[in-house]
Amino acid sequence: HSTNIYQHYERNHFIENLWFVMRYIYHKNPKMGKALIEYMKSKTYYPANMFIAKKKVIDEYAEWLFAVLFAVDEDMDFNHFELNASHKISGDTWEYQRRAPAYIAERLFSFWLWYNKDRYKVISKPIVMYEKGYDEI
Repeated sequence: HSTNIYQHYERNHFIENLWFVMRYIYHKNPKMGKALIEYMKSKTYYPANMFIAKKKVIDEYAEWLFAVLFAVDEDMDFNHFELNASHKISGDTWEYQRRAPAYIAERLFSFWLWYNKDRYKVISKPIVMYEKGYDEI
């Protein structure tokens, strides 16, 4: 795809929620915040919040991720989704957009791996999606 991480999020979600996260990370850790701004210009993305890792790595990531998400939870305006129903973006329904923390977590996971690339080896495998329901396979 020709868009970067930031543009992709902006095209499919309410960008203001990503701004809250980026601002929080920048103020908490300016070095990491600058890296996050740089990462948003990239195309490195691991969707679906799926990964396999040692418990130590998962614990480290989860501690960082949930500290960020809980810190910005109050700032994310979920009423914004209902008030702006006329805002036309891909998947623009309240049910879809209220999952903003999960969509942000996908970008943060990708960023966390990118930021820690010197510490961890990443092996990427394709995600297999089935057209039929699980009971039909």
